[in-house]
Amino acid sequence: MTAFFIGRTEVTLHSHQDAILEKRDQLREALGGGGAVTDPLDYLTPTWGGVDWRGESSGWGRASTNLMYQGGDFRPFWYTWMMHSIHREECRMVATVASMASAVKDRLEDYVIAGGFSYEVKSKERGNRRYDALIDQLQADMEEFMDRNGWAEGGLESDLHNGSREDGEAFLALSPGKHGVDARIIEPEYCCEGEHVGRDVDNKLGLKGTSWRYGVQNLESDVTKPLGYLVDWSESQTDYQYFMAENAAKARFHHVAMAHHIKRNVRQPVKRGMSDFFNVAPQIVQDAKLIRNMVHGASNQAAIAWIEKYVEASQQQMAVEVGKLADHKRNMKSSGGGLREESGRTVRPGTVLSVTKGKDYVPGPMGSDRNAGFEIVSSLAARRIGAKWAMPEFMISGDASNNNLASAQVAEGPFTRAREKDQRFYSKHFREILWKMFDIYCAQGRYQRYGIDSEKGLSQLKQIVLIDIETPEVAQRDRKEDAEAKEIMHDSGVLSADTWARQAELDPDIEDENLRTEGKQLGVASPLTEREQHVAQYAQKTMWDFWDQQAKDYP
Repeated sequence: MTAFFIGRTEVTLHSHQDAILEKRDQLREALGGGGAVTDPLDYLTPTWGGVDWRGESSGWGRASTNLMYQGGDFRPFWYTWMMHSIHREECRMVATVASMASAVKDRLEDYVIAGGFSYEVKSKERGNRRYDALIDQLQADMEEFMDRNGWAEGGLESDLHNGSREDGEAFLALSPGKHGVDARIIEPEYCCEGEHVGRDVDNKLGLKGTSWRYGVQNLESDVTKPLGYLVDWSESQTDYQYFMAENAAKARFHHVAMAHHIKRNVRQPVKRGMSDFFNVAPQIVQDAKLIRNMVHGASNQAAIAWIEKYVEASQQQMAVEVGKLADHKRNMKSSGGGLREESGRTVRPGTVLSVTKGKDYVPGPMGSDRNAGFEIVSSLAARRIGAKWAMPEFMISGDASNNNLASAQVAEGPFTRAREKDQRFYSKHFREILWKMFDIYCAQGRYQRYGIDSEKGLSQLKQIVLIDIETPEVAQRDRKEDAEAKEIMHDSGVLSADTWARQAELDPDIEDENLRTEGKQLGVASPLTEREQHVAQYAQKTMWDFWDQQAKDYP
């Protein structure tokens, strides 16, 4: 990897590690039984004493948007790198531990990425064969890049999608290697601030008036256009690597690599992304606790065989008897700060409970008619959480009674439209990554033999070719109607046989060879390829034109 490091620079970024670890402990407690993750709605409540998050006097200060996007912030949710890290840690924990969040991630990948996107370099001028050799080289380089770095089939393509969902952003480093362009995921926590280090980078690059907040370099006058990123791979706050956001020729001159940043759920002025789970994490945790408590309560009650009621027994005698049944004790923190002892008993299958005289057995909530209400609440929570992604309840809850896959996947349905919008979003970013890969090759002079300049090569390529990306179909379609529509387009000269085959996830070259083989086995003439058909049609037309002209000249 060709990149310069700013080594052993003694710069203290944040003493925030303890704060993040403490927040992680709170999250584990929340998912395990108590506490809760940060609820975004808390930011909309009136502040006590009229003091808002800026320390100023304001009745509804937390909802103020006067300074929401200043300097790349997203106030009041975060206005420091540490606050953003804590929010990301919360969402990452929920997305990893909660089964409903995990189901959401899986379904999104199933429908957005599915079997993977298909990529092809094409000429911008239809029918222009002048740049065929260049296009073939670009296609080969792109396929080599993808194979080399494990792009498809659950590789980088899926990692970038899933990571940006969970963390709200994803970074990909691109650097020239010995045999091609190397790609590597940059975890969001590695992109960090380092003002003194940033100034050193500015001096090397000859830049002035830049900001390095959140680890993203940009001119202070324009926060929407990143110039580069500062990465600390080991989080040691001593070894940093700088990545340029664009201009591979300049990056090559300064011996630095390039990077691409995928950012979700925030507006352009915000420097860092926001997780898909940010505003639904509290509801996901509450639903997980509800399901866990329902299952736990039901399993305990199912273990009780019957209840024996003592006819003659004092309360003191019963206390002694119950104490004998306790099989474990633990110390718990009390609200006053001290410790209290709690004793418990493991309820095993076939357990017989005893009830003192004068008391009646009352079943818990799971053993009463009220337990159906919990299921209704859980179903409501699943619908509300699914609304975030226009996702029907059965996709994340596993409730087959609400399964209506056909209506969810119609072309006009909100779920289909949302996923197709996601596909356009990721296609745009994947295309930008591939352009940066080509830019690195241009800077190396790889395409000079085709007349592509090493410094302005990318702009030249963009005038000549385009990167066509086809995404898997989300909507359920009538296969017969779809085939008939494509047949009409093909016969009208609008749709080629090659494109038709690719849309059906078939390889045109393999199918041509298979058809020829079938023809030989059956003893029939081999079918012509599309190019051979065009040549034959042209020859036939030329022949008929010749004979028509002969008939006119020699009647």
